[in-house]
Amino acid sequence: MKYCWKFFTPAVCTCTFLFSLVKYTPLKFNKTYEYPWWGYFLGGFFTLSSTLMVPLWMMYAVSVTPGTLRQVGSNAFIVRNSEE
Repeated sequence: MKYCWKFFTPAVCTCTFLFSLVKYTPLKFNKTYEYPWWGYFLGGFFTLSSTLMVPLWMMYAVSVTPGTLRQVGSNAFIVRNSEE
């Protein structure tokens, strides 16, 4: 299971993303109306606004936590009791 999440899943996601870039065709409604450029921009903005929050928060948390990168990484997985 560990190797599946470490190698297989990222490879499948990367291949899917690259395939969608290579085989990209503009969306059409009723095979006649092609959506404007700002519609694609707005959709991309909404997609990135939600998906970028996790890596941005991770980079913020790593940057404000004291210690070396190795210490920060090892402390990230320690479960602490909130009552302490």
